[in-house]
Amino acid sequence: MTDGNKTVSVRMSQELYTALKDLADRDCRSVPSYIRKLLREHIRRLPPEE
Repeated sequence: MTDGNKTVSVRMSQELYTALKDLADRDCRSVPSYIRKLLREHIRRLPPEE
């Protein structure tokens, strides 16, 4: 992968996947795109390291 992106595989329950899929559909995103969005938002909300 020369573009600097990394691939990550995550196992989750069907219940969690279904919930994420529903949220992603509401946001007009794919599940992987929605997970990336959630992770970016979470990282932004963390307090800065000292």
